Amino acid sequence: MHPLKFVSGVRCLQIKILKIKGFGPFIDQEFLFEESYGKVIRKKGKEKTGLIDGIVALLFGFPPHRREEFKKYYPLNNAEKYSASLLIETKKGEYLIGRDFSREILEVFKYEGMRLFSLPSTVLMDLLYSEIGTLNPLDFEALFLYKNNALTLNQHAPIIREHIQQLLFNNYWEKLSLNTKEEDDEERSELEKNLVQLENLIKNILFLQAEIKKLEEEEDKYHKYEEFLSTEQKDLLEELTREHTAAALERSFYEDHLKEEQEAKKIIEREARILRKKITAFDLHLYTPEILRKVIDLIKIRDEKTALLQKLETEIMVERKGIFSRFSGKEAEEKKVKIEWLLGELSGIRESLRLFLKEKKPEDYLKEVELLIQYQDDLLRLEHPFVQKAENRENQEKLEAAIEREKDLRQQLDRLLALAGQEDLETVKAKANRLKEIKQKKTKFKDEIKKLGEKLDLSSTKELIDYLQEEKKHIEEALAMIDETEEEVGDEQPLVMLYQDASNVLEILTSGYYKKIRPQIKGNKLEFVVKGKKEDLLEAQIEPEVKELIHLSFRLALAKYYLNENRPPILLENPVPFLNKEHQEKFFTLLEDWFQDEQIILIENVE
Repeated sequence: MHPLKFVSGVRCLQIKILKIKGFGPFIDQEFLFEESYGKVIRKKGKEKTGLIDGIVALLFGFPPHRREEFKKYYPLNNAEKYSASLLIETKKGEYLIGRDFSREILEVFKYEGMRLFSLPSTVLMDLLYSEIGTLNPLDFEALFLYKNNALTLNQHAPIIREHIQQLLFNNYWEKLSLNTKEEDDEERSELEKNLVQLENLIKNILFLQAEIKKLEEEEDKYHKYEEFLSTEQKDLLEELTREHTAAALERSFYEDHLKEEQEAKKIIEREARILRKKITAFDLHLYTPEILRKVIDLIKIRDEKTALLQKLETEIMVERKGIFSRFSGKEAEEKKVKIEWLLGELSGIRESLRLFLKEKKPEDYLKEVELLIQYQDDLLRLEHPFVQKAENRENQEKLEAAIEREKDLRQQLDRLLALAGQEDLETVKAKANRLKEIKQKKTKFKDEIKKLGEKLDLSSTKELIDYLQEEKKHIEEALAMIDETEEEVGDEQPLVMLYQDASNVLEILTSGYYKKIRPQIKGNKLEFVVKGKKEDLLEAQIEPEVKELIHLSFRLALAKYYLNENRPPILLENPVPFLNKEHQEKFFTLLEDWFQDEQIILIENVE
């Protein structure tokens, strides 16, 4: 049996966010991996290649066989943080995995809505097994982890030992010989690959048809619960309950707001009464505009005459102190008469002000006028709060709308509860959710068939199946015409495809110099033979750089061979920096074609 278990066509574990507090050169850094399947996600930068080890350490801890290698990531200062976290998405939901590497502490949390719930650390083992298919880091590295300068196959991985046993069964590895009829071999390989794809496609369509029929039968049983689903196929009871609660809160908010406004109105009225009382304390006959104008005019005249008086007095004082008089006796006498006249005028003005102001000082009177005007302005604003009145009307309208909405939602809820009848509400919800799941699955399956038909410009499922069956027949006839003497491999056909896939990769990586790979067992060790330009070569005869490419090609093909239910991310650490741009694109295009349902993460170190 394979160490990995399968159910086809389901996307599983996806890496979303890697946060590193401390791990080698990475301090307080965050790396986002976009949601992408069958597309190479590139992360470039100096010293970026250590990210791969960070991901492996978070998932598996420090594997025993790599503890020495991981020591390079220890912090130089024991006080520094040495931890990281990984946000992953799985079939079961989103999980946050955190590790404190210094204390070897593992924490696992699950996202439920906007909250995180702590889970036992053993949950990670269940996730790895259900999502990746293995708990063994050796198997994970053999299939899904490709580091530059570390591409050689680990013979100790259980999955490699199992593969060796498959090859040893009936000496099957000896039958996988390199075919010298290259054109026939390539044609057979392509035809067989297309045949497998067609058969899987037909099988998948028939399976989808059968599933749609089952779903439709089950849908009929739950048709009366259609009323409990919204137009977006969501739980209508839950939506209405949530909206009703929101409407009740909104109604309560505006009620409280209006209550506060009423309280504010009472405060305003109290302040207005106080101001009125203050205003009535003034003698309003004294503070009329006419009297104010007369007082201001008198003060102005007083100030002008006072200034003139001071000027004349100053001139006379200067004259008295002078040696020579600039004025004649007559002019001096005239100034004295004028001064006496000004004094009389000022006395009259003071008397007028006293009578007008009823013994108040003019300055005090003006201050009181200013204070009275302030009181009157404040009272006017309090008695006419136009903005507040507009807000009151608006809040009242919003309150009425909230009350009406709450009432309408309550009626809708009551109608649904009446439809539920004697059934328990949780039972009704469960059945409505089941109906929703049925509809979603049915739509998904129909869309899958529709997309296939659209690609081939076929309108009905029957036309699509007939077309695929006809294509299958043509391929089978073409295969029958290939040389009958070519060795058949029977039940071991998938292994042939594995080595054909590995050969295709090797041809790209070596620009066509090496084209075919077949296995060779030495003791309990798996080695390879490859077809070169002139002859077949043993692994021992090949330079180390090419040997790594052979192992890289085989490991990628092996990963494709074992993938089915489990869809782990493919982690690449700059594995082919030596290829030119054209061959690099061919290599990555092949990966994207092979791993259409996987997340492919490429870390490239750019100095």
